[in-house]
Amino acid sequence: MLPGDLPLAAIITVADALLAAPVQVVEVALSASLAQTAAVVRDLCQRGRVHLQVGVSGVETADQVAMLAAAGAEFVASPRFSPALLAVCAEWKRPYLPTIITPFAAQAAQAAGVSWVRVPVGGPAGPAYVQTLCTTLPDLQVVAAGDFAPAEVAAYREVGVTAVFLGSTLYTGPQQPMADLITRARQLQGAWQHGVWDGNGRGHTS
Repeated sequence: MLPGDLPLAAIITVADALLAAPVQVVEVALSASLAQTAAVVRDLCQRGRVHLQVGVSGVETADQVAMLAAAGAEFVASPRFSPALLAVCAEWKRPYLPTIITPFAAQAAQAAGVSWVRVPVGGPAGPAYVQTLCTTLPDLQVVAAGDFAPAEVAAYREVGVTAVFLGSTLYTGPQQPMADLITRARQLQGAWQHGVWDGNGRGHTS
């Protein structure tokens, strides 16, 4: 997850680091300036080309969808489920990823035709809560979002999430060295692929 007001001067470094890791999906948070977020999306898409899929979170209106899709956004995430946004995203042929909090909201979104949901979670109870969603709605793709450490990434993978969106445990800000971003990404990927991360560059199955 990247901020929507990411300085344009930092985009080349950030995009190149993500591609080197590689991280191939980025979610940009909609900032106070729609035009600035669209510019960030456009520049990330140009730098990443076919190797980096860029989406935007925090979207709430059809006009925002239109502008961001025109800038190259390949998926749209909203703060809550909206049938209207689902319809707009279908018109633009963009996957729609609503944020949900409760199992009831997840069930309603799935009944309306949503295939993926974004679930903001954290803390010791997070994996158990997500496991309940995955077990109750096995055909729904669940994406957990938060500031997860490597061991937490492994826990969410184990309970059945399709993917995780990572916050500051991966990207710490525009001054972050490229090597640090790559190292963090690879540690987190190791946890996802192999299980528990031991902190010394090695992943192992729990």
